[in-house]
Amino acid sequence: MTFEARAASVLLLSLLAIPHSAAAQGSYGVVWNFHEDGANGALPIAPPIQATDGKLYGTTSVGPSGPGGTVFSFDPATNVFSTLHVFPTPTANGGPHQLIQARDGKLYGVTDNGGANNYGTIFSIDPAVGGASFEVLYDFPAPGPGVTIGGEPLSGLIQDSNGLFYGTTAVGGSFQSGIFGGAGTVYSFDPATRIVTTIHSFGGGVDSLHPGSRLGGVEPWGRVLLVNGKLYGTTQVGGVAEGGVAFSLDPATGSFAVLHDFGTVPPAYADGLNPLAGLTLGADGKLYGTTIQGGIVNGNAAGGTVFSIDPASNAFAVVYTFDPASNGVDSELVRGIDGQLYGVASDCLTAVCTGRGKGLVFSLDPANAFTFTPLHTFAGAPADGNANCTCGGLMQASDGSFFGVTFTGGTFDEGVMFRLLPPRPTIRLTVNGQHPNPPIVHTNGPMTLRLDISVSAYTAPVSWYWALIANNQVFWVTSTGLKTTAAPLVVAPPTQVSAAALLNVTVPTGTTITSLFLFVDTSNAVVAGDLIAATRP
Repeated sequence: MTFEARAASVLLLSLLAIPHSAAAQGSYGVVWNFHEDGANGALPIAPPIQATDGKLYGTTSVGPSGPGGTVFSFDPATNVFSTLHVFPTPTANGGPHQLIQARDGKLYGVTDNGGANNYGTIFSIDPAVGGASFEVLYDFPAPGPGVTIGGEPLSGLIQDSNGLFYGTTAVGGSFQSGIFGGAGTVYSFDPATRIVTTIHSFGGGVDSLHPGSRLGGVEPWGRVLLVNGKLYGTTQVGGVAEGGVAFSLDPATGSFAVLHDFGTVPPAYADGLNPLAGLTLGADGKLYGTTIQGGIVNGNAAGGTVFSIDPASNAFAVVYTFDPASNGVDSELVRGIDGQLYGVASDCLTAVCTGRGKGLVFSLDPANAFTFTPLHTFAGAPADGNANCTCGGLMQASDGSFFGVTFTGGTFDEGVMFRLLPPRPTIRLTVNGQHPNPPIVHTNGPMTLRLDISVSAYTAPVSWYWALIANNQVFWVTSTGLKTTAAPLVVAPPTQVSAAALLNVTVPTGTTITSLFLFVDTSNAVVAGDLIAATRP
């Protein structure tokens, strides 16, 4: 059967199966219930990553029989879960955080405690080999006089094009004042030499006039972000108002700058307080981040903010403020392939939840005035996760679905891993800017259809195709018009909400249009699950 014939068959079947009056909705499901059962770990605190083999790799903070944690893999194609490595105890390299797959194919990560000095480690594991390849590469030192290297890294690593890793530590560094022995650092790690170098020590102020001060921020908890050769990040406290700061750092020169002091925008900390997570690069080139508290809603103290910083001008803006019933976001936002920002709020919003305390997954659309859309509200144990402490956050897999973890909830109330498919695109058919009620019967000469996307796409397929169901036949949208057998025209995937004039086609006189579809072809096979029916205005 030809490609066109197979697709036409699927399209016609879908025409009968999918209601045309409503857009397709997203779907959510728990794919794994974590459990400290003697073989696997529990209480995950970081989202998984997807490696080049298609599997997801992540960590838990508790091991099979107590504190320590694990490294695990999960195959989304088969739902097979495997524990690759067990950290025996907290003093033996415990508390692992988010992994990264490096240029050499190995997975690298950090622990926030354990190791030779009980201040954390850097480790690697080869996913092609498995647990036997686990290796501790570096032991962070204990803070003390003359020790400039930090300790207790609370977030994962990033890697530059030269193979160097960058990360943060929550304590230690050149300025040893305070009960925690220093205010934290930004460091580099060379996997070839296994040398850690401190690039910046917090607690030294912002200039020579304020040595040893907290004005430059202290205690970075989130990952740094590398954009155009500069590192960007946050500290959860310190700064002018002790609400934390956003900063930039040139790793080549050590030049450090505070981009924003949180808690300095009136009234009452309207810009938010205490950014715990790192920053995310948006499709518009701006940096986006979150605070766990602060902000103003209708004159009242709110539950945290989402903010943007333009690295070109350092301009700061609050783009969304959480309802006062929310506790904000304590994990990184994720930029989806559709350009939207996705995250997990650590408490329910009263406007969209029936109760508090479980959290929700949401999206923010920068292309549509940062419209906030709740995608899933967690129900808690035993059927669902509990994101009251989100900790984990999200990641987007190659098929467009999001995976994330919650610290608690699920069958054993020890956390879950979940999969979320956001709402699929809604296709809006317009004729000369008008929104007719299909079926469209056109008898007055050729007309031009303008196809608009009103909700962004969620997949990243190999190819996108448009097709019309007209006169009870499948017509492919081609470069020369509608055809029944010609090879379909491959069009650019929609990446913006309300993308006007995405495609123009001339429809012959007498055509009766009953449906409009956008679908994908992967490896020359129609993916029926990716069919999207037209919604009729």
